[in-house]
Amino acid sequence: MRPTAVLRVGAIRPDGTDRNQWQIREVSSAPDAALFADLLDAGYAATDNVRSLIRTEHALPMVRAFIAFRNGEPLAAAAMSVQNAVAVLGGASTLPAARGAGAQSALLGHRIRVARALGCPLAAATAAPRSPSVRNLARLGFTIVERTAWRVKSTTSD
Repeated sequence: MRPTAVLRVGAIRPDGTDRNQWQIREVSSAPDAALFADLLDAGYAATDNVRSLIRTEHALPMVRAFIAFRNGEPLAAAAMSVQNAVAVLGGASTLPAARGAGAQSALLGHRIRVARALGCPLAAATAAPRSPSVRNLARLGFTIVERTAWRVKSTTSD
């Protein structure tokens, strides 16, 4: 199961990320959308089926997509949507050669600022257990909640 991370958006200042090193741009054109999808693909190294799912999901109108540039080069991407006033952060990927340089921290900080500007009191994300993503979320102040199992309520009357 993937841990869930929750943050009260007003509880931290996401300015600790190195905003000078990274330029974050929101996707606003078809070429940017294609670049965003290509960055996700390259970062995830996903199979064709998963790649198709990711591209379909992130093309939904409710998804806001962002690209991180360093020295003019696109190196990472991340998305967010707002569900019931909660900023749902997802779709984060960095090109392998650029990992560990702070792109995802910069993208997290940027999305938290966007969430705050939209009036979202909370932000939530999921990440693979013990992954760099979990560490990034914790470093920015997210509370990490481990889920070990899901239960489906029985509809039979045994």
